[in-house]
Amino acid sequence: MTLSEFNSLFTVVSLAIFLAIVVWAFSRHNKKPYEDAARQIVEDDDRPHGQH
Repeated sequence: MTLSEFNSLFTVVSLAIFLAIVVWAFSRHNKKPYEDAARQIVEDDDRPHGQH
């Protein structure tokens, strides 16, 4: 395998991994945890720790 072939294969594999991560991140399966985390930031009070 020449260096050019290795570079091409590495590029294709890297693109496939990147696309798999994007599909996983934006899938419906992960929607609820992301919405819960976003809502928690908004609903959390702004008092410093230790003050109730």
